[in-house]
Amino acid sequence: MEAILMPEANLPARREPLAIARRTGIPEPLELADVRDLTVTDLADRGVHLVRAYAQLEHAGTTVLKSLAAVLVSIRLSMDDPNGSSYEYTQLAAQIYLDAGIAPEPQSRVKANVRYHISELLREVLSPKELTALGLHEKSARNRMADRRSVNTAIVASARAAETADQLQSTDGDAEAPVSRLVADHLKLATTVTRIIDGMQPDVIRKEMTPAQRRVLDERYAQAIAQLQGLRKVIRTVGK
Repeated sequence: MEAILMPEANLPARREPLAIARRTGIPEPLELADVRDLTVTDLADRGVHLVRAYAQLEHAGTTVLKSLAAVLVSIRLSMDDPNGSSYEYTQLAAQIYLDAGIAPEPQSRVKANVRYHISELLREVLSPKELTALGLHEKSARNRMADRRSVNTAIVASARAAETADQLQSTDGDAEAPVSRLVADHLKLATTVTRIIDGMQPDVIRKEMTPAQRRVLDERYAQAIAQLQGLRKVIRTVGK
């Protein structure tokens, strides 16, 4: 498919790497800094061009979507409407897609796919309090997924700790200290407990749990704390 080159007037102020321009026929993704000084009318014109570019160059869709997101977020900020819910913004956004003159199906795909990049940009420019007011997580979906993988890894490690007894070296330098299967398991379980606690996210507790769920979590934590305090008492009093 023949590349559609952007008119020079539509290119961002910064110089684009030639390799990207030659390969895709479009510049690198626009940053907010590239469009923040434009008027709303100019931003709308840029949005029309980017919607058309995305429809015709789906192989370069991510680049165009990021640029379109920068334009739409800049319009929102110019209108003091980061959520994009005002009548003025929704009408202008609708007009951008209408002026692009693309069929309903690809238009729907553009709208659906650009939402992710809009939310990512909003996380860069809004405070945690503002994000909460908009119903957005402070962390992106990708970061939340990484957190879940970390927690799952810790849980798996906990399940395997009792089954695996690697030969551990003494932690106090005592060469004659016994290293039995039970000793190895206890040290590994202690490490796993720390990893699981590190994986807990206060943001999830505050924003996503119901009061009943928080009460259950609090009860389980209280039980765990009591058990840990009992074990620490044993550790501190042994040999005294």
